[in-house]
Amino acid sequence: MGYSFYIERAGSDISLEEWLAAAAGIANLRQRGEGYTAVNAGTRESIELASSPGDLEIGSPQSFIMRIAGRGVNWEPAFFFCGQRAKFRPRDIDDRHDPVRKAAAKLAQALGASIVGDEGEQYAW
Repeated sequence: MGYSFYIERAGSDISLEEWLAAAAGIANLRQRGEGYTAVNAGTRESIELASSPGDLEIGSPQSFIMRIAGRGVNWEPAFFFCGQRAKFRPRDIDDRHDPVRKAAAKLAQALGASIVGDEGEQYAW
């Protein structure tokens, strides 16, 4: 398991409605409409999990060839909303251009919230 970060607001919970409204203002985010599939490498057994209504995907541009084929954006799970806060893991925490990190900063600002690490430390991006 990797290190996780959270978007949370001290003193008041973030409602699902607030969360989705903040996400709607960020062009490369969308609500996840499908569940998740995990495959056991040893048995090849497939496990299906439902998504939460507040889960968000982040879109990143595809290669020129994929855009020609009609698949211009690659959508990947990025934010998992549960219990009045969201959990996420940037691909590269040290890269200020990381799309998940940038989206997290925008979400936190829009919600008047903070970005907090697993050990309770706060990040100011």
